[in-house]
Amino acid sequence: MQSLPKPGEEVKVIRSSSYPGGKGGNTAVAAAKIFDKIDGKRPGSHPAHVGVIGMLGNDDVAEKQIRILQREGVDTSCVAKQEDAGLEPPM
Repeated sequence: MQSLPKPGEEVKVIRSSSYPGGKGGNTAVAAAKIFDKIDGKRPGSHPAHVGVIGMLGNDDVAEKQIRILQREGVDTSCVAKQEDAGLEPPM
């Protein structure tokens, strides 16, 4: 957007970006990185295991998020997928 819209005004979006993350994912990646630096550097230290438990949609966005978490050393084996995740529950 070149400027903020006035109330009721419609504006043309020039560019849109999205980034993976979220509180749980960001925290898990940070923990995995911290433990990766600590493991094996202290006498008697044991490898740490960082994972997430959650649910994502069954789409390309979810696949990308899972690949990023795995690449960063986060266990995603407890991440479930649901076709309609994120949609309002039926009334």
